[in-house]
Amino acid sequence: MQRRIRHCSPSSVIRIIDEDNQGALHNRYTNRERAAVKSVVVDLDAQYIKFIKALFPNAQIIIDRFHIVQLVGRALGNARISLMKKMNDCHCSEYKILKAHWRLFHKDSADLEAARSVYLRGVNEYMTQQNALDLIVKNHPQFEKVYDAYQDVFNALKEKKGEAH
Repeated sequence: MQRRIRHCSPSSVIRIIDEDNQGALHNRYTNRERAAVKSVVVDLDAQYIKFIKALFPNAQIIIDRFHIVQLVGRALGNARISLMKKMNDCHCSEYKILKAHWRLFHKDSADLEAARSVYLRGVNEYMTQQNALDLIVKNHPQFEKVYDAYQDVFNALKEKKGEAH
């Protein structure tokens, strides 16, 4: 009886390896079956990638979209916190925007309110979301690069998702 591997996630690979104690994917599936696997979706764990390459030599490794978004989101958050730590005045508008309105930086830039001013708590000023974001990125070019990279990745994944449907 011939078995087919339709979808093999890293957790199922690890689970199979753990169940068999000796990495018996070699026994469970023939070399031919494993060579026929075209793609495997993984997270960013290097151990998974090493297993996948060894067990499925012809498989294209695809990084899970969720983990890409999580990685770039974490990088943006770290850059924001680093910028806040470098600021001497924790009472200035920029610091307060970075601290209290951090969600603005994770929001799709196309969805930022650019026309309607709102009262920003903590900052104690009326301004648009776009003005608040611009205040930070225009005065901090290194942070702007991180923000732009985040938006580029976010938009590329959003466009790719639209193509898949």
